[in-house]
Amino acid sequence: MATFETLLLLVLALVAMEGVAARLPLPGPVLLIAAGWLVGEIPGLGGLSLPPELVFAIFVPPLIYSAAYYSSWRELLQNIEPILLLAVALVLATMAAVAAAAHAWFGFGWPLAFVLGAVLAPSDTVAILAVLRTVSLSRHVTTILEGESLFNDATALLCFQLAVAAVVSGHENWGGTLERLPLVVLVGPLLGLAIAWAYVRVRRWIQEPRLDAALSLVVPYGTFLIAQAIGSSGVLAVLALGIYDGWFLPTLHDAEVRLQTLPLWNTLEFLLSGLVFMIMGLSLHGVFGALNAPWSRVLWQGAIAIAVVLGIRVPWVFGTAWLVRRAEDSPGPFPAREVALVSLSGLRGVDTLVTALALPFVIATGAPFPQRALIVTLALGVVLGTLLLGGLSLPWLVERWRLGAEESRAIAESRARIAAARAALRRLDDLEEPGTPLADTGMVTRLRQHFEAQLQRGEMVLRPNPDGRFLSNLNAYHDLLHEALEAQRATYVRLRNEGAISGEVLERLQREVDMEELHHHHGRH
Repeated sequence: MATFETLLLLVLALVAMEGVAARLPLPGPVLLIAAGWLVGEIPGLGGLSLPPELVFAIFVPPLIYSAAYYSSWRELLQNIEPILLLAVALVLATMAAVAAAAHAWFGFGWPLAFVLGAVLAPSDTVAILAVLRTVSLSRHVTTILEGESLFNDATALLCFQLAVAAVVSGHENWGGTLERLPLVVLVGPLLGLAIAWAYVRVRRWIQEPRLDAALSLVVPYGTFLIAQAIGSSGVLAVLALGIYDGWFLPTLHDAEVRLQTLPLWNTLEFLLSGLVFMIMGLSLHGVFGALNAPWSRVLWQGAIAIAVVLGIRVPWVFGTAWLVRRAEDSPGPFPAREVALVSLSGLRGVDTLVTALALPFVIATGAPFPQRALIVTLALGVVLGTLLLGGLSLPWLVERWRLGAEESRAIAESRARIAAARAALRRLDDLEEPGTPLADTGMVTRLRQHFEAQLQRGEMVLRPNPDGRFLSNLNAYHDLLHEALEAQRATYVRLRNEGAISGEVLERLQREVDMEELHHHHGRH
């Protein structure tokens, strides 16, 4: 079967597994790997042959950009010490520990050992949140984990590229590598900021949703390729681009542009992050066939790798947390349970799989890349091992230690809606001052009723409701609203069927109804 048909089948399996994952106790990524393996078992199905450099270029830019776009630089700066100690120092320490173990026990040369270390070093917030999908962590813990995953991507991928280059070239020129670091580390972010600055100003003038959506896809890929072409870090460039864009772009566009661009990115992120796991499962048929070591040795090496990546994290997180609090002279008791949760959140996921799949097949001499099948197998073993261990322990610990968020997302959203509704009402008061054109039209009065209703709905969520009365009233309101909006949808479809409106008009009217329902759906409990 051709590559296109194989990819289409993987996407269909991804959609099916996403619906199943919520009903099973296993972490979603584990199920996706298994689904990819099963797809490969279909008779007559060909493999999905993607060049390693293409794997890196396809998956890395959008995933890095999306994660950076939604990050808050204020929260990152407030937690910069623990984030950098995890995302930079811990990644380097883990890479060195894995490399030392691979050199001493697996018989790897040092460049190859550091390749394995860079593959296994970064943790993955996507995997962690997939495991903790049934609980809500505090914002402080979530910020640290997301910040760690954001910056450890850059650290590990940069080290991976340097280590792979050393293996491919056959020269352990660490001095030359160190000489390149200023170009790699400094020029990449500066290039990303420069492109972001220009990009924001160009997008300020684009109000056509299709053009905006297309440009939003092209720029992260283009930034990555330009940085790679000049010998810098495409990862760091895209990271800087995403953080800058995430801060400035939300204020530039009208509602229609945002409503069409953001769903496109949500879909792309869903497809790419899921396909990584499925492609890994599909590729295992060829990888296992290329292994030239007994399975007993491979399993032993996988156990060592898991022990190293998790074993170094726990003392590191506790030690650095204690040092940070001592340096800041923080008052209050040491948050041992939160620190323990972060120390146990060393799950591996997308980053490890992408780098493993991006390993070249051959080196400069034309010989096969040494131990490629073993490295890919160990990467899969560490991902599965950490996901299963985390899936069994982390949700239970969060519940037992009562580490869930003090405020649910619905409460935080309600408070934001209340503040926004009050701001809207104050602005309407200014517009209704005597002598203004709108003072006697009645428009302001009708708009004020709309925002007062929004204010009341938000306050209803925040009221104490030990007997459930307010919650029941709120849910009853949403049920009535749903029935009314369904009546609107049916009317629009009937008018289209009767020829009173066109299909294009139907699409625009349905979108209005859908956005109204979506707006109110977020407040439902």
